[in-house]
Amino acid sequence: MTTANELDRFRNTVQLKLGLWFSSKRRWMMRHYPDLVPIFDVGAEFTLRKDSKRVRPYLVTLGYRLAGGRNIRLATELSLVTEFVQSHLLIHDDIIDRDVERRGGPTAHIALRKHSPNRQDKEHYGESQALLLGSLFGIWAREMVLAAAVTPTTRVRLMEKLEEMLAVTHYGQMLDVLIGEQRFATVKRIREVYRSKTARYTAIGPLQFGAMAAGATKKDLATLQDFGEPFGIAFQMLNDLHGLFPGGDQLDNTGTSDIAEGKKTLLFAYAMQKLHGKPRAELARLLASRSASQATLRRIRVLVRQSSALALCRHEADLLIAKSFHALTNHAGFATKEVLLLQELVRFVVRKLS
Repeated sequence: MTTANELDRFRNTVQLKLGLWFSSKRRWMMRHYPDLVPIFDVGAEFTLRKDSKRVRPYLVTLGYRLAGGRNIRLATELSLVTEFVQSHLLIHDDIIDRDVERRGGPTAHIALRKHSPNRQDKEHYGESQALLLGSLFGIWAREMVLAAAVTPTTRVRLMEKLEEMLAVTHYGQMLDVLIGEQRFATVKRIREVYRSKTARYTAIGPLQFGAMAAGATKKDLATLQDFGEPFGIAFQMLNDLHGLFPGGDQLDNTGTSDIAEGKKTLLFAYAMQKLHGKPRAELARLLASRSASQATLRRIRVLVRQSSALALCRHEADLLIAKSFHALTNHAGFATKEVLLLQELVRFVVRKLS
């Protein structure tokens, strides 16, 4: 079975389990807070959208299997925690970035505007309810851990890992907001954002969370850290490239979010390092404008390509992926089958972003 097929099968399983959870929680909401059911429904629809890839819950199950776990039902149930963490973070992130679309539909704060009793201030209502809804997803993630069929000691470890993942990701988000308002950001600072945000909750956190449920050793967890950090940074770098050049390096595609939001990425930082004189000044001016016009986008793409930053980022991502693979193969405690599955998943993700 190919990685794509296995991911599709797993995604269907997660989709079904999430649907059952939301149905049960909705009945509870109807009994206790019927006025809030329309808001709850927005969160459910947001989480259940078909565009969701479900890679993080799949990594939870792989982490569990790597550490010798055999109760796949338990691993799958625990993997839902990362989907609630994802909704928690995305709902808040969309407010911060002023995004209006996510996963092929409106962002939560935009969707919630139509439920405002006060049509004069529906924007504030949508953002307020989305902040609370996003926080509820974090609470529900914790409830799932507390309800898991694991030993008390394992439950404490899982809760500690969840809190660490949330805390470090929030620190990374705060750094991201900070450097987004600064004129320039160093490569070192941008890497720290990638390490704290993407690597922590996309790779390291889910893998370690699953492994802990199977009784992983300190050495197991350290290896997953050594794997997840370079992979997470490489993933974010490739995602940045895909955002600017969603169809490769062609100039007629659209990828506007990082520019419109003033995001500081390694791609732009390397371009600024490599360019000199008028081209460098022009790129700095265009990025500072936060314009998403076609003319601006096309010129930014030309300058980035001219700078050789594209090739530099791709080469660095390749080196980081190799480093992550080396960490896995050097750890004798993991089953070969699961190691190969994880490596193939990485290759699959890289191909999707290339």
